[in-house]
Amino acid sequence: MAGEPETYCLERGVQIPLSLMNDVSTKTALVGDPVYLRTTFPVVSEGRMAIPPGSCWTGTIIEVRRAKRGQRRGELHVRFDT
Repeated sequence: MAGEPETYCLERGVQIPLSLMNDVSTKTALVGDPVYLRTTFPVVSEGRMAIPPGSCWTGTIIEVRRAKRGQRRGELHVRFDT
């Protein structure tokens, strides 16, 4: 039917380049904090654009591992919600 959005199924492992829209740091982040992202490039599936650049994504921080002494990196784990 006209007006209904087309459905695309992306293969597992497809990389979607995202850019953070808000500042996030392992020093201050807490589990449950929101994360806002935007696609930086289009994602193509079956020769057609499935996700246009500039699409907004939201997520939630589900785990924070702060950097300890002698370590250079902390980790944030994010669940994508929309």
